[in-house]
Amino acid sequence: MRQREKHYILQIISEIQKMYIDETKPNILFDKMLNYLLEITESEYGFIGEVRYKEDGSPFLKTYALSNIAWNEETRDFYDKNAPTGLEFYNLNTLFGYTIIHKEIVISNNPKDDPRAQGLPKGHPPLHKYLGIPFFLKNRFVGMVGIANAAEDYSNASVEYLEPITSTCCQLIVGYQEKAKLKSLIQELNNQKQKEIEANKVKDRFIANMSHEIRSPLQSIIGYTDLLLFDPVVQENDEIQEKIKVIESSSEHLLNIVNSILDFSKINSGTIDVKFEKIDLDKFANKIELYAKTLNIENNNQFVLQNESNYTKFDSDITILYQVMINLISNAMKFTKNGKVVVQIISQEESGLPYIIFAVKDNGVGIKKSYLANIFQEFSQQDDTIKKEYGGTGLGLALTKKLVELLKGELNVESKEKVGSTFSIKMRVSN
Repeated sequence: MRQREKHYILQIISEIQKMYIDETKPNILFDKMLNYLLEITESEYGFIGEVRYKEDGSPFLKTYALSNIAWNEETRDFYDKNAPTGLEFYNLNTLFGYTIIHKEIVISNNPKDDPRAQGLPKGHPPLHKYLGIPFFLKNRFVGMVGIANAAEDYSNASVEYLEPITSTCCQLIVGYQEKAKLKSLIQELNNQKQKEIEANKVKDRFIANMSHEIRSPLQSIIGYTDLLLFDPVVQENDEIQEKIKVIESSSEHLLNIVNSILDFSKINSGTIDVKFEKIDLDKFANKIELYAKTLNIENNNQFVLQNESNYTKFDSDITILYQVMINLISNAMKFTKNGKVVVQIISQEESGLPYIIFAVKDNGVGIKKSYLANIFQEFSQQDDTIKKEYGGTGLGLALTKKLVELLKGELNVESKEKVGSTFSIKMRVSN
């Protein structure tokens, strides 16, 4: 091969590879490649195709590019409709079929007398010479090219001459195959994801509806028990009073569980509206303190609020943040007896950005080191002993973390068993 011819073939390969990188459609790219093949071999027509297999394992040819050799209106219509997406050939009693079955190069410069050829369809353009070259990726038979009617006889030298192009054909067909597999896999994953999203929406709607259905009668029960406790007859009977208080306490506990589940379903379905506004820190801190002091009676805990922040205002959703703080303080009070719960509010700068931190500290039972990694998982509790003694569903901290994330904040925990815990919310002062 002369140097000029080598250079031209390298130019062809470079152009074709660029088309592949530019996401050119396979039929356009391989049409271009086939035209180059016909040009440099001075052939009249040809094809480029991949080998595929039927369910029974028998091979057939699927074309990527095919010269238009239509000889009547019917074959022209057939070509126009099917060539862009590729034609499939199952009759392998042909010269190209011999290559597919035997995985061998076919050089036939007199097809009329070649026993491997079984004739041509009526009206088919004359076939004077033929060259079929299979290509392989390692040991896998990928496809082949077939060209016909060159000015000179085809030979082994022709095969060697075309090797850079047939190797490129092989790589590109494999590349398109892998892209198709990846596209199919992504589509399958997207379909599966969409099904899961729809299933979760149905689940969340069901949970929300059921929660509303349960919550209404529960609120009625709590309201009636409150009224009963003020009834003169009940006030004169301590035993009845205690029983009504048990009903009220159990109903409130169940209502809290229902509310947590409802909040969870709202977060998962994206139906919670977050409204950032300027919050007065002193007023917010006072509101927290007032609520906390109603909780510290049962377990005889001391509550301390330390507002050490340099900021007087910050951006957040006051309703969600208040719920988060109540959850954390209630937890601290529940898991601490005859101890101390401290809410510390501090300022912090990080990479030049101002942050405000709300830390809820207690000296209660603490958390096992082995459990810390799972503490924010849904329905997760430290162990059965804790569950029996303190109750709960394992939703509280998981819900709290999701709420903090809605506020564009971070929720972190530090704890040591039998020493206490610190839950910290870190948020930007301005959003």
